[in-house]
Amino acid sequence: DRPFVFLAVGLAGDGAAAPLLRRAFRVEPAARGPLAIALGLLGDREAAGDLRAVAFGKGDAAVRAHCITALGLMGDAESQAALRRLLGEEEEPRLRLSAALALAILGDPEAGPSLALLARRGSSVHVRAHSCYFLGIIGSREAALALVEAVQDPEEKMIVRMHAAAGLGVLADRST
Repeated sequence: DRPFVFLAVGLAGDGAAAPLLRRAFRVEPAARGPLAIALGLLGDREAAGDLRAVAFGKGDAAVRAHCITALGLMGDAESQAALRRLLGEEEEPRLRLSAALALAILGDPEAGPSLALLARRGSSVHVRAHSCYFLGIIGSREAALALVEAVQDPEEKMIVRMHAAAGLGVLADRST
């Protein structure tokens, strides 16, 4: 139940809870994932150093993925270069997709080419589908072209094409 409490605190947006969540992040490794997301939702920039240490270190991929997502949620622009490296080089799909999400949230146009490549040639349907949607969030001309290509590809799985169409919808909403 505690992980849901941490998430609820983050969703409630009560910044006064941030010091307690930061402390819990340091001393409760088993709860780091939901604590990271809560800190990200609160936009607690004081937690960025601890989150970066876990996100870009070695350890449990699920916890690292939550920390990566949290860095995007809190708007940690200092992490962009490291996130781009993960997006382009990381083997673990969960970490790669978390980096893609964080970069999309940060609105990083430099992530577009790597994300377009993942949308076209990602290792799984899951990776290609989510990459398409994240391209829509980034919203560049290159993103639009990659999304149209994915939607029109008769050889691509329907779920990827649907995510590409949704990405185009997000991109269109941004431009209105």
